[in-house]
Amino acid sequence: MTKVEFFEMVINGDEITEVMKQYAQSELEKIEIGKQKRRERTTEKQKTNTVIKERILKLLKEDGKQSVRTIADVMELSTQKISALMGQLVKDGYVTTQKEKFKESSTKVYTYEIKQ
Repeated sequence: MTKVEFFEMVINGDEITEVMKQYAQSELEKIEIGKQKRRERTTEKQKTNTVIKERILKLLKEDGKQSVRTIADVMELSTQKISALMGQLVKDGYVTTQKEKFKESSTKVYTYEIKQ
């Protein structure tokens, strides 16, 4: 059975046969296999981000609490990029964050440090 035949039978309201059920089950299994392969595949961007996150963790271990701006300046990356990666590190449980007055800043900023 082809996908076209399957969908035409469904649209026409044909009785659901055992062949149709088997075909649907087979297609669902193919979808699941594809999803699993995509989960296992690491893109170049993900590989690059992993390296950057490792550098961020090293910086935090060496220098302690830091703001996104400070990390971005040291690593020569945008604050948006660092902010996004810091969010991932917080979500993954590697770092903690809090809003506080930091260094010479007159406003409160989010700072990050290695989770204890």
